[in-house]
Amino acid sequence: MRFEVYGEFRISITPGRRIDRELMDAFWSEVNITTVGLSAAIGCYVFGVRPSGGQRITPWYVGKTMRGFEFECFQSHKIIRYEDALHKYKRGRAMMFLIPKCTKTGEFATGGSSKPVDLLEKYLIGLALKTNPDLRNARDTKMYRELYVPGLVNAGQGNPGAGAQSLKRSLGI
Repeated sequence: MRFEVYGEFRISITPGRRIDRELMDAFWSEVNITTVGLSAAIGCYVFGVRPSGGQRITPWYVGKTMRGFEFECFQSHKIIRYEDALHKYKRGRAMMFLIPKCTKTGEFATGGSSKPVDLLEKYLIGLALKTNPDLRNARDTKMYRELYVPGLVNAGQGNPGAGAQSLKRSLGI
């Protein structure tokens, strides 16, 4: 299972903090100019917002596609989630990362088993929730939100205990 990360790609928004649907063709043209065939690949994607003057992009939605990025990333119900996140900022840039699955020869996969893509999506959701508890994903977040392991997952302040500290060292975290 091999994936590559492409982006950050800037998404055009209107002055009213909406995704500019009229510029979607231009967005996908830029993606394909940057990397030929990327828009048709399967894999995962992360929508985020870079606050004005900020360096770090805050993840707001993690998705997957088995039909190709161009088909999946800007469906109406997803745009609603993206715009909801954008309205949390007075100014900010909408950004997208594309993470295509690659074949053994290094080409973009356009089909095959969904299991690796599902696995990566769940992993990325866990990472994104760690940095943004307000992530807009509804599916596959319950476990990450409710699981509690002192010192490891959703742990609050305080000493988690010697066992947890030793396990953290063992896991390199």
